[in-house]
Amino acid sequence: MKTYKLNIIMVALLASVAFVSCADDDDNGNVIGIATCSDSIMNGDEEGIDCGGSCEPCATGSDLDFSGTYVQEDIMGRPGINTVFGGTDEIKNNFNASLTHQRLDFQPGFQARIEAYYDVYGATYENNILGLDLPTLTTVLATTDALQVAADGPTTYFQDTSLFLTGRNISDDVIDVSLILLFGGADGARFDGDDGTPELVSDNVDFGDRSVGPFPYLETPNN
Repeated sequence: MKTYKLNIIMVALLASVAFVSCADDDDNGNVIGIATCSDSIMNGDEEGIDCGGSCEPCATGSDLDFSGTYVQEDIMGRPGINTVFGGTDEIKNNFNASLTHQRLDFQPGFQARIEAYYDVYGATYENNILGLDLPTLTTVLATTDALQVAADGPTTYFQDTSLFLTGRNISDDVIDVSLILLFGGADGARFDGDDGTPELVSDNVDFGDRSVGPFPYLETPNN
């Protein structure tokens, strides 16, 4: 490293001039026009944030190191599917660690669990309001684990038989919709509690009188 011998008074004067003429006005220590390399701001001759120019070179795609072994922890998608139909903790953990195209392996287990629910009431599954038989429904449950967003239409969990799972609105009653698809039969009301049937198509919890504002949908705390 080279050392320059300068008159200390001249150095002090130059430094004071530089900081008076170039310092910013927010007292954060940044100096306009000078690369600081550590303030998370692109300044001076930096070519990126705190890199390039008089700082360390900016990383390029070829410089990135993706070597090593990575462990996928969890890719759980639509909440409730695995929780309700997974069964054992081992199955749930395997489901969470699987990729979407591998989740067809879980369809038989999902179907067996729904059939077991019906067995409790001495009944069998009938095609639901969407016209889906049980193998098809459980295939959808197992493999369509992420909600989609409609680019050119309404976003809804369920609006009618032609608009289904394009996403969800904050006010969509996803539990009732799910129960209707599982236990509602062709008209959505097969097990609605009438005529001696058990009430299986609703949890009887509605949206209530809440007034939800914009994202992040926070309500006023209860006193």
